[in-house]
Amino acid sequence: MAAAVAWLEQGPGAKRIDDLTRYIGLSQSALERRFRRVVGISPKKFASLVRLRRAVRLRAAGADFAAVALAAGYCDQAHFINDFRRATGRAPDAFFRQTPAD
Repeated sequence: MAAAVAWLEQGPGAKRIDDLTRYIGLSQSALERRFRRVVGISPKKFASLVRLRRAVRLRAAGADFAAVALAAGYCDQAHFINDFRRATGRAPDAFFRQTPAD
Protein backbone atom coordinates (compact mmCIF):
# COMPACT_ATOMS: atom_id res chain seq x y z
CA MET A 1 0.00 0.00 0.00
CA ALA A 2 3.02 2.28 0.34
CA ALA A 3 3.33 2.24 -3.46
CA ALA A 4 -0.36 3.17 -3.80
CA VAL A 5 0.03 6.08 -1.39
CA ALA A 6 3.17 7.29 -3.18
CA TRP A 7 1.42 7.07 -6.55
CA LEU A 8 -1.53 9.10 -5.28
CA GLU A 9 0.80 11.73 -3.80
CA GLN A 10 3.03 12.16 -6.85
CA GLY A 11 2.63 15.13 -9.12
CA PRO A 12 -0.24 17.55 -9.51
CA GLY A 13 -3.65 16.70 -10.82
CA ALA A 14 -6.49 14.37 -10.15
CA LYS A 15 -5.75 10.67 -9.90
CA ARG A 16 -8.12 8.03 -11.21
CA ILE A 17 -8.59 4.97 -9.03
CA ASP A 18 -8.88 2.68 -12.05
CA ASP A 19 -5.40 3.87 -13.11
CA LEU A 20 -4.16 3.06 -9.62
CA THR A 21 -5.61 -0.45 -9.75
CA ARG A 22 -3.71 -1.10 -13.00
CA TYR A 23 -0.52 0.35 -11.52
CA ILE A 24 -0.78 -1.75 -8.35
CA GLY A 25 -2.12 -4.86 -10.10
CA LEU A 26 -5.13 -5.45 -7.88
CA SER A 27 -8.84 -5.40 -8.53
CA GLN A 28 -10.62 -2.30 -7.30
CA SER A 29 -12.33 -4.16 -4.46
CA ALA A 30 -9.07 -5.78 -3.29
CA LEU A 31 -7.26 -2.44 -3.47
CA GLU A 32 -10.03 -0.68 -1.53
CA ARG A 33 -10.08 -3.33 1.22
CA ARG A 34 -6.32 -3.33 1.68
CA PHE A 35 -6.02 0.45 1.41
CA ARG A 36 -8.75 0.99 4.03
CA ARG A 37 -7.15 -1.54 6.35
CA VAL A 38 -3.67 0.04 6.09
CA VAL A 39 -4.44 3.75 5.58
CA GLY A 40 -7.82 4.01 7.28
CA ILE A 41 -9.77 5.60 4.42
CA SER A 42 -10.60 4.74 0.82
CA PRO A 43 -8.12 5.50 -1.97
CA LYS A 44 -10.62 7.96 -3.46
CA LYS A 45 -10.93 9.88 -0.19
CA PHE A 46 -7.15 9.84 0.24
CA ALA A 47 -6.67 11.22 -3.30
CA SER A 48 -9.16 13.98 -2.53
CA LEU A 49 -7.28 14.89 0.66
CA VAL A 50 -3.99 14.98 -1.26
CA ARG A 51 -5.51 17.44 -3.74
CA LEU A 52 -6.92 19.60 -0.96
CA ARG A 53 -3.59 19.59 0.88
CA ARG A 54 -1.86 20.70 -2.33
CA ALA A 55 -4.46 23.45 -2.78
CA VAL A 56 -3.94 24.73 0.78
CA ARG A 57 -0.17 24.91 0.25
CA LEU A 58 -0.64 26.80 -3.02
CA ARG A 59 -3.07 29.26 -1.45
CA ALA A 60 -0.77 29.79 1.53
CA ALA A 61 1.98 30.64 -0.98
CA GLY A 62 -0.25 33.41 -2.36
CA ALA A 63 -1.90 31.88 -5.43
CA ASP A 64 -5.43 33.04 -6.24
CA PHE A 65 -8.28 30.54 -6.03
CA ALA A 66 -8.54 29.99 -9.79
CA ALA A 67 -4.82 29.19 -10.05
CA VAL A 68 -5.03 27.00 -6.94
CA ALA A 69 -7.92 25.00 -8.38
CA LEU A 70 -6.20 24.32 -11.69
CA ALA A 71 -2.79 23.55 -10.19
CA ALA A 72 -4.33 21.14 -7.67
CA GLY A 73 -6.07 19.22 -10.46
CA TYR A 74 -9.63 20.50 -10.29
CA CYS A 75 -11.36 21.10 -13.61
CA ASP A 76 -12.55 24.50 -12.39
CA GLN A 77 -12.75 26.74 -9.36
CA ALA A 78 -16.33 25.69 -8.53
CA HIS A 79 -15.32 22.04 -8.07
CA PHE A 80 -12.46 23.10 -5.81
CA ILE A 81 -14.78 25.26 -3.70
CA ASN A 82 -17.35 22.45 -3.37
CA ASP A 83 -14.71 19.88 -2.38
CA PHE A 84 -13.13 22.30 0.06
CA ARG A 85 -16.47 23.12 1.68
CA ARG A 86 -17.34 19.41 1.94
CA ALA A 87 -14.01 18.66 3.64
CA THR A 88 -13.80 21.64 5.99
CA GLY A 89 -17.36 22.88 6.39
CA ARG A 90 -16.26 26.32 5.23
CA ALA A 91 -15.77 28.07 1.92
CA PRO A 92 -12.09 28.58 1.03
CA ASP A 93 -12.27 32.37 1.30
CA ALA A 94 -13.71 32.17 4.84
CA PHE A 95 -11.21 29.48 5.81
CA PHE A 96 -8.20 31.50 4.67
CA ARG A 97 -9.48 34.75 6.23
CA GLN A 98 -9.57 33.22 9.70
CA THR A 99 -6.67 34.02 11.99
CA PRO A 100 -4.93 31.28 13.92
CA ALA A 101 -5.91 31.06 17.56
CA ASP A 102 -3.16 31.99 20.02
